[in-house]
Amino acid sequence: NDVEMLRALLDIDPGQLEEMEEADSPVTRPLVIACLYGYVEVAELLLDRGARGTAMDASDVHSPVIMACTFGNPAILSLL
Repeated sequence: NDVEMLRALLDIDPGQLEEMEEADSPVTRPLVIACLYGYVEVAELLLDRGARGTAMDASDVHSPVIMACTFGNPAILSLL
């Protein structure tokens, strides 16, 4: 949940986010993790940098929207 560290890492290598979004397991995608744990500032930064808030896993159970709803994070849900 270190927003400044994340910002610095994305500034160094902007393509890093796209690479992480292509992870084999949806639960390792940064935005999904932010939605799961309620990291609002992290989610906002990731969305600002191009994370796909509406991207869905094939089974639809690990999308950012589903994670935010399931784990009671309305502040993140409003960002999506």
